[in-house]
Amino acid sequence: MDATDEKPKWDRKRKVSCDCGGRYTMNNKSYHMKSRRHKHYEENNTKYVGNTSKFYLTLDELPEDRRKIKQEYYKAYWKRYSAKKKAEKEKNEKNNILV
Repeated sequence: MDATDEKPKWDRKRKVSCDCGGRYTMNNKSYHMKSRRHKHYEENNTKYVGNTSKFYLTLDELPEDRRKIKQEYYKAYWKRYSAKKKAEKEKNEKNNILV
C-alpha cells in the first residue's frame, strides 16, 4: 500500500504553496517538481514570471524603458476599462428611470 493511500482524501486534495510561487496538490507534486516554473526556481532562485524573454521578481526590476511601456499600457487599459464601466452604469441608470 502506498503512503498516499493511507492519507485521507481531503489531505491529498489540499493545495500546497511552493517557494517557487507555484501551487500544487499532493497528487500532483511530482508534476510540479518537473515544471518549468519549479526548475527555473531551483536553477536561479528567482520566481518565474510568465512567458517573457527574461525572468524578474517584480515590475521594479524591469529595465526603465520596458517598465515605462508597461506602466503606460496599464494606465491606458484602466482608463478604457473605467470609461466602459461608467458608460454601462449610466445606461443602467437611464433604463431604471424609464421603467
